[in-house]
Amino acid sequence: MWTFFQSIPPRGQYPNPLRDKIATVNAGIATFITKHTNTQFVNIDPSLFISPTDGSISHVDMHDYLHFTRKGYQKWTEPILEDIQNLLKNFLTADQASLAMVPSSQDIASMADVN
Repeated sequence: MWTFFQSIPPRGQYPNPLRDKIATVNAGIATFITKHTNTQFVNIDPSLFISPTDGSISHVDMHDYLHFTRKGYQKWTEPILEDIQNLLKNFLTADQASLAMVPSSQDIASMADVN
């Protein structure tokens, strides 16, 4: 079983002390996660929402600069979906490798015939 921890997104229309606090908390969570197995930290890059020119968040992504709009949710979920797909791909590859080592029912039957 895997547990995903997601970063806290930025908030507030313009740069503010809360954004700095959120960045600190996200860094702490990321460090904490590395000490545990079957966990993954999904860091949603704040630059997806923050303008490089003035540091603002668009109302198109967060209508009240806290809650996502439909477009904001799309930006937010794409990295999560990518991480989950990669994890599933790795799991299926490992699962197929372990299944290749399991004898088939025909192999088991032929072993029983030998004895």
